[in-house]
Amino acid sequence: PPPAAEEPPPPVIDEATVAAASTAAAAEAGGDSLKSLLPEAEPTKVRKYTGNAGIEEDILHEAVDLMKEKKWDECLEKLDEIDPEGEIGQMLSFKNTKACALWQGKQDLVGSLVIFEDILLTNPDLESVERNRKQVIMQMKYNDFNAISALLKEKKLNEAEAALRNFSLDEPITPYLRFNAANNLGITLVTIKKKIRNDGKTWYNVIPEAIQYFEVALEEKPDSIEAAHNCGLCLMQCRQFDASLEYFDKALAIKPQLVPALMGKATSLQRLECWNDCIALATGMIEFMGETDFRPWYIRGACHFALKQYEPAVNDLEKAFAIGGVPPDQLFGMQQTLIKSLSKHSEAVLFTNGQADEALALCDRALALQPSIDTPKMLEEKRHAVFNKGLALFAKGQLAESIAVMQAMVDQWPDLKSAREGLGQLALLQEDWKTGIENLEVALAGNPHPSRANLLFDLGVAYFITGDLETAKERFKRVLKKMDPDHDHSIKAIQCIEAIQRGAPQVEGPMFIPGEYNGDKEGYQYSTKGPKGEGYYKDFREQLRALGYSEDLIEILFKTGGVGNPPDMKQLWEAMAPPPDIYNTGGGAHAPGQLAYASPEELQLMYKFLKSPGPFPDEVDPTIREQYLEDEEFEEVMGMTKETFNETPKWKQQKLKEDAGLF
Repeated sequence: PPPAAEEPPPPVIDEATVAAASTAAAAEAGGDSLKSLLPEAEPTKVRKYTGNAGIEEDILHEAVDLMKEKKWDECLEKLDEIDPEGEIGQMLSFKNTKACALWQGKQDLVGSLVIFEDILLTNPDLESVERNRKQVIMQMKYNDFNAISALLKEKKLNEAEAALRNFSLDEPITPYLRFNAANNLGITLVTIKKKIRNDGKTWYNVIPEAIQYFEVALEEKPDSIEAAHNCGLCLMQCRQFDASLEYFDKALAIKPQLVPALMGKATSLQRLECWNDCIALATGMIEFMGETDFRPWYIRGACHFALKQYEPAVNDLEKAFAIGGVPPDQLFGMQQTLIKSLSKHSEAVLFTNGQADEALALCDRALALQPSIDTPKMLEEKRHAVFNKGLALFAKGQLAESIAVMQAMVDQWPDLKSAREGLGQLALLQEDWKTGIENLEVALAGNPHPSRANLLFDLGVAYFITGDLETAKERFKRVLKKMDPDHDHSIKAIQCIEAIQRGAPQVEGPMFIPGEYNGDKEGYQYSTKGPKGEGYYKDFREQLRALGYSEDLIEILFKTGGVGNPPDMKQLWEAMAPPPDIYNTGGGAHAPGQLAYASPEELQLMYKFLKSPGPFPDEVDPTIREQYLEDEEFEEVMGMTKETFNETPKWKQQKLKEDAGLF
């Protein structure tokens, strides 16, 4: 609350006012009978009235003399002896004297105002009376404002709000009063934030109204730092970030190192994604604040993270933690951002620079952070760091340790698809087909994203190697049907399985003639490394071509001895495709840092991050982007609640998503 209002200027009860009153009285009396009120004149009483009126005339003279001496109570006592309905009581001098005495004596501002306004109805040109009327109104306003200030000090916000709304900003008023009334009403509304409508049920936001009052305050006092800053904060709450910057800059133009305005400006720049401008602002704050406040370091670190500059992000965020003083409501966000920065930085040094030791150290630093709140999102960030640690161990050649990390993740979070993927692929590298199949089946359950086509192919290969040809073929067909109809490895694998299942074509002559090379034999091909040893093997090329086999498949079959012999499944797989590469998405492995999609219940994003054409955040399932909207924005964008949308027929959902740019 502001300090108590300044004392109002003294009333216009000066010598000129007294002279005007005496002149008016003399005119009414038909002469100069009240000239004794003038300081330079001595009393010269000429009585016009006789009888009772004459007596009241003398009493009026005495009252005016007492007014001149500022003996207000005695003046009122004299005036009370005069009949207000009589001839003297209707005189202008009587009314003016009584109004002044009520004002200054009894502080009866309402009574004096009524009399002054009554005089002006018949004598509108009396400047002294008009001045007195304005001064009475001004004093009433100061009294009201002091009462409002007391309510604000006692934090009786609803009463203060009602009083401020009734406080007139019209003339007569001083700039001081108009500014403070408007500014304090804005502050009160900001503190209240929401009010309930007359229906007793619906709440509405009063922040937009507060903005208008701060603007009124700034019209009266353009150099008010407080009003400019508060207006900027309100505009920021209303998501009018461009406009908020204008008001923060007004405050900073007056006081360049005003920390609250600098913080507000930084927040608006972040919301507008002006990351470089925000970094420059935070750097300037660090220059004069040093290491006394964690906030500019946190702001700059968050901006570096948004720009995917993970190393400086880690440096700034760790500095913010070292400075300390982080309030509980910000601690969780800082921890989450730092864990993500460390994890992302570990990916960069591992997959770009090949520095496995540094990547491992970064993951350990991320995992050492104890989150202030255990939420699904925070757990996901920590799981991400654990996964990267497993990859770093693999890169160091510590395959057993890497598998142990992945297995621990699976044991703790059985439904975590990213850990299942990693463990499944590591198992394939160790030729542990059973473990690989078990984990990849969980990882690829449901409708996996097309980017997982190679991973599903790897699962099919595992079934192939274990001799389950039908299941392998089904997995390869699923790749072609659900993910990539042109997946070359899957096409060849299906052809190969079908060739094996058909068996060798019927031809004359022995399938194999053992012995050393003794010249070419028609229909045979000599090999020293065939599945049956050195000798001549039946050449089925012409028959296979006649059956429609492709040249690639023919070469694979002959290379592995897969036609006419029990197939060596592992040799056949290696002939078709290389083993999975855990660094290479194209080889069927897990993309660096790519996790299973976040649940819409755990992740909420703004519409602008979800609408077409993208790109979209990695953790968002692109097929259900609308579900990641906050409930309020979902209803604004889609024209209905999420519950109603989810009950709508699929064809209609598709149309709504197309119209909203979310399909």
